[in-house]
Amino acid sequence: MKRKYRIGIYFCMVCMCVLYWASYRFAANAPVVPAPETEQSTEEIPVKSVIQSTDAKVYSYYLVEEDGHVYVYLNDKVTLYETTTIQVSSLPDDLQREIGQGKFLLDDHELYNFLENYSS
Repeated sequence: MKRKYRIGIYFCMVCMCVLYWASYRFAANAPVVPAPETEQSTEEIPVKSVIQSTDAKVYSYYLVEEDGHVYVYLNDKVTLYETTTIQVSSLPDDLQREIGQGKFLLDDHELYNFLENYSS
């Protein structure tokens, strides 16, 4: 009795493999039928050309002082990116003023340079 079930299961598996192979084989060779064309509006939509100045800087990070330490926020000034153990009092005076007012950093490279230079 069990032998009949085994033979039936193996037969079904072989049939499924053959059907899968055949469908893959025929689908790969089937011609591509283009989608029917839909009626398009003849109204032209004006397109504005936007030229982005290379001088415009897009900042990625924002450094602020909180509880005497430097905190890194994303450029939206809301999303906390990283807390640091860098004490603001250990930084040079001009950098303390910049961070007190909020210092923007351009990219990951600039952020990691800052962290590498001022972390203990």
